[in-house]
Amino acid sequence: MENKKIIKDIIIDTDMGWDDVIAILLLMKNPNINILGITVTGCGETHLDDGVYLAKSLLELGNIKAPVCAGFSKPSSLNNQFPEEFRNIMDDCSGLRGKLPIPEKPTDTRSATQFICEALDKHDEGITILSLGGLTNLSPLLQMQTKLKNLHNLVIMGGAVYVDGNVALLNNSEPRWNQGEQYSSNTNAEWNIFLDARAAKDIFNSSMPITLVPLDACNHVILDASYENLITKDDPIAYILRTLVKEKVSGPTKEEIPLPIFDPLAALIAVNSLKKIRTEKIKLEVTTTQTNKKNQCGKTFVSTNENLKDINVITAVSANEFKKVFSKFANS
Repeated sequence: MENKKIIKDIIIDTDMGWDDVIAILLLMKNPNINILGITVTGCGETHLDDGVYLAKSLLELGNIKAPVCAGFSKPSSLNNQFPEEFRNIMDDCSGLRGKLPIPEKPTDTRSATQFICEALDKHDEGITILSLGGLTNLSPLLQMQTKLKNLHNLVIMGGAVYVDGNVALLNNSEPRWNQGEQYSSNTNAEWNIFLDARAAKDIFNSSMPITLVPLDACNHVILDASYENLITKDDPIAYILRTLVKEKVSGPTKEEIPLPIFDPLAALIAVNSLKKIRTEKIKLEVTTTQTNKKNQCGKTFVSTNENLKDINVITAVSANEFKKVFSKFANS
């Protein structure tokens, strides 16, 4: 049998939320994608140690030998966090942690930043970094500009350009998750940018090649029961994928708000698997000031500053095409 050509070398930087897990499982199913490693941030949906554990479990499930490296446990500025109960649910992979293999491979001793730098040094053909959480692990790369020459693209799931954000939406969805007016009043920011707005601002203002997948695009693909039926294979990866989709659609950890399929969309865009997308070149700024009332920290907005570079922003996608490609990957 002829070996399939590796078409995409990718590093996944993730906070290991439910949609991160789905995105990673989809990429693991495709033999033309080479996962060089997973770097974990503890500033998002899971706590750092639990996120690292889950990442190692997923790679073991797929018999993938790539390293898992721990990053930062706190953001570079402020201290914005998901509700603690929400994070505890994600630490348990929405109830699926016990169904994953216990990882035998130790965590790589390199920091997330060190691993990414070494990988960029070695891969002259170019690496895609897929960012599925806050940007805390990636902003230190800006101090090492020479390392970035081999960065093919940084694909970021984050932001809300022409649509509402989702910080207040999640905060207000469960009374016990309310963390105060800084969260409940923030209708502009998307969580990944809100978690470390300073890091996001620095990266947006950098020379990095960036493709942003904001809520503008994600809102086109909403998770529903039909996705469970798209997964027909019975292999271990497909089983976890189908079970997690079912859990988020109708299980005990179902959220009572519409759920865009955030990170899987960014993952499929990162590996050039979607064609029916609208891309706009936009200069973007990020609000980094935190206020107690009418908070806009993490807001992404169009800038008139001509000194900023254009960012490739995905503003629309085809839900039908996404479902077809999702099914193709899931059943590969």
